[in-house]
Amino acid sequence: MLKLPKLSEYASFLQIGWFGFLRTAALLLTFTLATAIATRIGTIEVAGHQVANNIWLLLALTVDALAIAAQALVGKILGEGDRGEARALSNRLLTLGLGVGIALAII
Repeated sequence: MLKLPKLSEYASFLQIGWFGFLRTAALLLTFTLATAIATRIGTIEVAGHQVANNIWLLLALTVDALAIAAQALVGKILGEGDRGEARALSNRLLTLGLGVGIALAII
């Protein structure tokens, strides 16, 4: 029989997830306000805003996917107890992230 966890067991997840919730809420609020402002300017401006918004979203989700994979790799290595390897991987991932960020900024 499936047993649901108690509310107190969710506390650690809620503490960790709170910052992600705030980030997402801030992004949605910003996009909503930007779209509302663009609609008041004109039809062509809204179309341009939507194109730029979709390109930005594609690039942001690409970087988020890399970050999620990096967190999983570092977590796995830390779980194995190899702090030195985790530090080395973190340094490589920071370098990769910087390179990807620069490349996406140029695009």
